[in-house]
Amino acid sequence: MRQKSLVASKLSVSTLVSSDEPGSHNEVQVVSKARRFTAKFKQKVLKDIEALTPSERGAYLRKNGLYSSHIWRWRKQVDQSPAGVLVEGRSGRKSTKDPNAAKILQLERENERLNRKLKQAETIIEVQKKLSDLLGLPMADHQKPDV
Repeated sequence: MRQKSLVASKLSVSTLVSSDEPGSHNEVQVVSKARRFTAKFKQKVLKDIEALTPSERGAYLRKNGLYSSHIWRWRKQVDQSPAGVLVEGRSGRKSTKDPNAAKILQLERENERLNRKLKQAETIIEVQKKLSDLLGLPMADHQKPDV
């Protein structure tokens, strides 16, 4: 049996296992996925690492499939948290989207639409004035009646 390693991402490695037996058409591919660790697991590992000697730490990390960068990052998270405790959180870039952006965009579009409609109405009124002057018709004053 032979094994080939395929690097899928920075955090995980997939292994493709194939059989050297003739007529074997089955290949099993382990699908790799970025691992996510719970806060409880991270705290347990940090506690365990503190109790070990430096020479034992490497063996512990290899046994659990971890890297020293995980420990470094988790310690940094503990130091930066106000309570000094790891908390569950979403990974990735924080959203910079303004919660009012959709409403602002809608209002800007409506404003543009109303400005176009106003311009069209003003053009129609001007044409009516010119037509009335050409035909010699008196302009009617459209005022609201007093109630």
